[in-house]
Amino acid sequence: MTTATQTLPPLYKKPEPLVAATHKTLKIAPIGNFNFARHTNSAILTMTEVPAAAMSYPVVFSQGDGDILPVAVLGLGQNKNAFVDSDGGWRANTYIPAYIRRYPFIFMETPDSDVLTLCVDMEADVIGTKKGALIFDGEKPAVAGSKALEFCNTFNQELVATKALGKLIAEAGLLDDKEATFTAADGKKTGLKGFRVIDEERLNALDETPFLALRKAGALSVIYSHLLSMRSWNNVLV
Repeated sequence: MTTATQTLPPLYKKPEPLVAATHKTLKIAPIGNFNFARHTNSAILTMTEVPAAAMSYPVVFSQGDGDILPVAVLGLGQNKNAFVDSDGGWRANTYIPAYIRRYPFIFMETPDSDVLTLCVDMEADVIGTKKGALIFDGEKPAVAGSKALEFCNTFNQELVATKALGKLIAEAGLLDDKEATFTAADGKKTGLKGFRVIDEERLNALDETPFLALRKAGALSVIYSHLLSMRSWNNVLV
């Protein structure tokens, strides 16, 4: 269970560890819309997602004292997702980040332990006891529970690899802190702070040894996709 002192991850309001005995009647209905993501302006990406995401979103890097991760910019307003329409539909022909598709499930650390437990947001509209597929079949996960477990496990494994990649990119000295101001069609200006981008001149001047280390780690596809995604800022100016 989460406590008042824990910072909840974006999207999640009441994540609760799934336990067969407690949640034997719990069901999940198909997700019919993305209203739950309407007020999130970014989503972290794993390294395998970046090339696909870069076709739709500006992909930047998180800034802070923690892990360096690629992030899809979904909107320029503080609580605005430019890719969710008034009916809750996601903009057609755009990649939907796995972080969004994972909802309402998530792996979270057990308090005072590094053990990860599959949790579900109990306040998600698709979670209840009346409609949908059972998450448990007796003491074991049902099909819906097994799929959620597999998806979250894969996402977590890729996220671990992505954190290592982000550290390697940062250690190569390629990241610059950035701020930007954008002007919409109606003339309204919006500022964006707290992100990092690859300095292309530093990348081109990189010595052979660190460059080969990045290539060996699979970082080049992430780096070049990120640079290409800088052409996608207009997609969030709505």
